[in-house]
Amino acid sequence: MSANNWTVFGEPKPLIYGGSLRRSNVFNTLVQRTRARVVPRRSRIHTTIFKRWNSSINPLRRPGFAVATGLVTPHLFAPTRETVRWMAVDLHDHPVLQAKAMQVHLDEGVTQRRMSIWNANVAMFETLIVPSTSFALYAGLSNERLLVIPNGTAMAGMPPLPFPDRPVIGMATGAARGRGIEDLIAAAEQVRQSIPDLELNLWLAANDVTAEEYIGELRGLTARLPWVSISSPKFNEVFQETSRASLMVIPHPPNEYMDVALPVKLFDAFAIGRPVVATPRTETAQIIRSGGAGWVTEGDGVDALAETITQALSSKSELAARGQKGWELAQGQYNWKRLSEQVADVLLGKASTPRA
Repeated sequence: MSANNWTVFGEPKPLIYGGSLRRSNVFNTLVQRTRARVVPRRSRIHTTIFKRWNSSINPLRRPGFAVATGLVTPHLFAPTRETVRWMAVDLHDHPVLQAKAMQVHLDEGVTQRRMSIWNANVAMFETLIVPSTSFALYAGLSNERLLVIPNGTAMAGMPPLPFPDRPVIGMATGAARGRGIEDLIAAAEQVRQSIPDLELNLWLAANDVTAEEYIGELRGLTARLPWVSISSPKFNEVFQETSRASLMVIPHPPNEYMDVALPVKLFDAFAIGRPVVATPRTETAQIIRSGGAGWVTEGDGVDALAETITQALSSKSELAARGQKGWELAQGQYNWKRLSEQVADVLLGKASTPRA
């Protein structure tokens, strides 16, 4: 097979929140090295053209390789099984388990369809890219074909801006239930009893109607709290906006899915040089503790969150020191440029060997 005949089923344009930031970056180096075609993975027209052009019954077919930034429609697989090596799919979310964690109800029919697509992708791709080993185990994936690539930041390389001269805490996340936003608001109210000038900034990305409605609910909840600010900055504004905080908070509640997830907001906080307070979700807590880049609460709930935020804000020098450690992590092992290079190295190495 030609080493240059690569197709990436990806996104039509760079996206700016959570998992979509990962999809926009995970195969960047592979595209650059192979001059791969990037095909919108959700486009029925483009996927149909790919299927027909690469079908085993097409005499003009050209064998090649394919990767995907997320699940692709299974109807692509059977006609191309002999002509395309389906090299890797990035499985950074689970279509059913994540919905359950985010308190999104799925009826039985939707659940079955999503699981059918998941199972077909897992069976077809040679390499399954996952954000953590614990996520793979939770999702029921075997170890043999895993490539563990954690989340990272696309904002590495910029020096941190100065800390604000007043106590400001912040959370940057997709707008969704089940992420502890209400707990953070309640905790901030408690913290204001000892730090009365505390401000809370919520930077919430809304990518659908449900998210927009949820932001509306939060605005109603905080209407009596003038010290709470809610906004939805564009990606090119995120660095400047979130740098207004002294401390970033990830208040995820107890949840098996959150224990195995690696939130992008953790690494974006590192990239702006701000330390993080997080609840004790397993993967997130391990990175913060091992890197010395923030604080992990002793338990869950509003009281534990308020106590740890108060402790963190008690020393400006400690905020700066732990923020610097996070910034260094963002320039190194959690920089999407480096992570993307790791992906390309592995996949090009596998492509140079015969199909198993």
